Amino acid sequence: MSLPPLPLRPSRAGMSRRTRARLAFVLAGCIVAIVAVAVLLAVFPSRGENLLPVGASAPEFTLHTTAAATVSLKRLRGKAVLLEFCASWSSHCVAAVPVMNRLRALAPAAVVYIDGDSEQEASVASFGRAFHARFPLALDPGPTTVRFPAHGPRGPVTARYHVTEFPTLYVIDLQGRVAWRAAGEQSVAIVARELRRAARPVP
Repeated sequence: MSLPPLPLRPSRAGMSRRTRARLAFVLAGCIVAIVAVAVLLAVFPSRGENLLPVGASAPEFTLHTTAAATVSLKRLRGKAVLLEFCASWSSHCVAAVPVMNRLRALAPAAVVYIDGDSEQEASVASFGRAFHARFPLALDPGPTTVRFPAHGPRGPVTARYHVTEFPTLYVIDLQGRVAWRAAGEQSVAIVARELRRAARPVP
């Protein structure tokens, strides 16, 4: 018994009107989905896409801290540095505090928290005490300052580092260049690895 040969592609005559309508509907849906994804990617770029590129010179800064001191990137030259841009109202930044405490103990590097949301000193200091931060809490005030839980404008240093979400992390190498950066929470293992790499002398 032999089967009739099947056409390589169905002809218009070989498909019912209902089948053709279903195929047209599926094809139109696929096209709409592709266009929608393209528009979303254009409007909302992937996380960290607009951060300073790896290898770029890290913008210099000198900022006051909640401990009545200053922190200067220039003075930290010769060390690997972790900069974490945060805001006290961000639950992700709260979760990052124990990570930064561990990194300060584990990695041969400087760890600096930068409040990028123009919060007042008292607000940032309260945050540090509440969550037992064991690293400098630097203030980056913009044109107006706010208190927790209000959201303020980005500070000038935060803007120069192209930070748009909290937390955002930068690892700076011994020469003051961006060695790694990421937006969002990161694990201790990942950041410690990047700090160790940044701490290696250039041959």
